[in-house]
Amino acid sequence: MEWMYGVFQCAPLSKVCVLEWNAVAAIGGWASAVATLLAVLLPYRREVRRGRYRSYVALRAFRESLGRLSYRLDGVSSVRSTFADGDYQPKEVEIEMLLGLSIEIPLLDLDPELDKVLSAISVLRQRLAAWERVVSVLKLPGTERLLASDRFTVRLKKLAPMFDKLTTELHEAIEAAEAAIDGTKFALRKL
Repeated sequence: MEWMYGVFQCAPLSKVCVLEWNAVAAIGGWASAVATLLAVLLPYRREVRRGRYRSYVALRAFRESLGRLSYRLDGVSSVRSTFADGDYQPKEVEIEMLLGLSIEIPLLDLDPELDKVLSAISVLRQRLAAWERVVSVLKLPGTERLLASDRFTVRLKKLAPMFDKLTTELHEAIEAAEAAIDGTKFALRKL
């Protein structure tokens, strides 16, 4: 209550009480400064929270899709062994459909705590691009249909070591991305 004596000298306002208008103006100025600060700061904090929540949701969905990609990669290995045996001769579209790997990579806010996640995602992108380049080598032009069965099997057998190496690298990249996501402050639980 002592600060009130800076504004007026007596408790009930009367004719003999003196009201210091400069003090009232100073208090009003400070109140407006605080209100302006809160008007700017509160929406900013809300937007930061929304951005973090969007990142959390995107990372959670991406974490689930990494598990599906790992299972898909294991399935591709069995498809490759079927192709290598020569039991089934795929068409161009089937090669990409059966051996192709795709994943939707989220756009994340550039947040310092997501640096490890972003670098792990970058490595995963590079490995997936290398996988797609090797799969594109296997696709045949439409004019070579007559000799396609022999050429495809031979090419697949020649590329088998590269596929094996890429499979190992992709599994490592998936595990690294999962570990980076699990290491964030969002503390995603394993799915």
